Amino acid sequence: MKASMPSIVLRSLLLPLLYLLAPAPAARAEVLDQSTAATGVNRTVSGTIGQTFTAGWSGSLTHVTLNFIQSAGGTVEIRDLAAGVPTTVLATGTLPSSPYAMYGTWLNVPLTPLSPCVAGHVYAIVVNLPSTSYVGVVQNTYPGGEEIEWVGGSSWWHYTDGFDLSFETYVEPTYFATTT
Repeated sequence: MKASMPSIVLRSLLLPLLYLLAPAPAARAEVLDQSTAATGVNRTVSGTIGQTFTAGWSGSLTHVTLNFIQSAGGTVEIRDLAAGVPTTVLATGTLPSSPYAMYGTWLNVPLTPLSPCVAGHVYAIVVNLPSTSYVGVVQNTYPGGEEIEWVGGSSWWHYTDGFDLSFETYVEPTYFATTT
């Protein structure tokens, strides 16, 4: 049986319309994984500083936010750790500059490539600053890591003054299908 001309026209108009009305596939949402509180306390820094953290989710680390009182800009790296020392660079991002803000500004740093992370593994957020900045710190509220600094171009120093950088990590979790 041959389709009539109105039927063909109707189908050719309806199919694209149905396509437009169909729901989009669900996007995988990122979640806040690890964080410390924002604070008005700051530390004057230049050079290379960092914060170690223990991943709570397995998946892809998409971005970090860092609290700066004032930022001269710079680069951010996510690094693996070996014996408590940052080693292999897994992802990088650009830290934007920001004017002075008394209680700090959360600066978003998208990472490329998305960094794979495994729950329970310790990583480092390493910030390379070209000039003096004022970073937000908080009194040792994060038990899963510590503030670190590259000293003298030769070694990592672990802060013992009980402060952590103010930070947040965001992960797009990997969900595994389960069978019963």
